[in-house]
Amino acid sequence: RAVHEVTMDDLADRRRSGSASGTNQRIAAAGGDYSTDVDPNAVGIGYIRNAFAAGATDVHIEVSHGANRTRVDARINTLIHPQLFEQAAEIGEKVVRALYNLGDAGEGTFSTTVSKTTRLSRQSVADQSGGKHMLPDGIKSCRYTSFPIQDGIGCSIRIHPVEAAGRSLQELGLAEAQEELLMELGTDGEGGLTLVAGMTGSGKTTMLKSWLEAVYRHHEGTKRFVGVQDPHEVDIVGMLSMDAAATDD
Repeated sequence: RAVHEVTMDDLADRRRSGSASGTNQRIAAAGGDYSTDVDPNAVGIGYIRNAFAAGATDVHIEVSHGANRTRVDARINTLIHPQLFEQAAEIGEKVVRALYNLGDAGEGTFSTTVSKTTRLSRQSVADQSGGKHMLPDGIKSCRYTSFPIQDGIGCSIRIHPVEAAGRSLQELGLAEAQEELLMELGTDGEGGLTLVAGMTGSGKTTMLKSWLEAVYRHHEGTKRFVGVQDPHEVDIVGMLSMDAAATDD
């Protein structure tokens, strides 16, 4: 593609000429295509759909008004793959706002100057878009977080796939000795803290689900399990789960 350097006056003149002629021009700027003729809901769901198809666990959106650019990256196998998409800044801000409004747990009115969180469930996306858009098959929900940055807004979307059932710890790749250690930690009755750490997208939550379900089966329903998640990501057999936000009172 050709990139043309333009001044703000040049952009203003081209926008005015487009309005005067009654046409909706697309202006090529350093940040990519500029167009107001987009459906931000469709663009945002498209980001998620394409990232998920590529095997991503996260989508990162960076809107920079100074550079007139929206950069969309994806995290695949714990590593960031840059520039999955690129758009002008105005489009990116509309998309970030639209995705927030598709959520089912939004914290009031969207703002570019305040951090916001919500959850995009299959039901909320369908309801808020009037049935025009759906999360792709294979995605259960998405965790949305937006936050102000120096010259724009950032947004992170964590993709929660439909949960796989029936996978043992060894099927997840743990050695027999590691499985034995985890079961000892979960069943010895001495209590204490077990810390599971790893990079984003490395499989911590997936491993915890398989481990805790194995511990529940070991106790044959004689123990009560309560989990606190921030936010709720996965359903764990035998565990009563609540969001961390619900513990504030």
